[in-house]
Amino acid sequence: MTVGIVGLGLVGGSLALDLRATERDVVGFDTNPDHARLAAEAGIEAASDLAGLVERADLVVVAVPPGAVARTVQGVAALDSDVVLTDVASVKDPSALGTDRVDVGPRYVGGH
Repeated sequence: MTVGIVGLGLVGGSLALDLRATERDVVGFDTNPDHARLAAEAGIEAASDLAGLVERADLVVVAVPPGAVARTVQGVAALDSDVVLTDVASVKDPSALGTDRVDVGPRYVGGH
């Protein structure tokens, strides 16, 4: 199983390193070049874009700020109709996250 992590900041980067330490296949993507560079230096394989990450992942963990969760979940779902999605957002109210307006079916499971 390959885990894709969108957002390689503090939470997403830590999760990527912990998963990698368990010998899981991990691929990450971040629009912040500093986060992407630090993750790559730590041995996390980097995707060049969201499509590249989704193409390889069986599970996608969305580790972006709460205001970007719904948009990111929708973007991932548009690229692959079978990938399972979760998030690590501290906000769990679907209306506050905006995920109540995202139709991706039961394959999105809010996490954290």
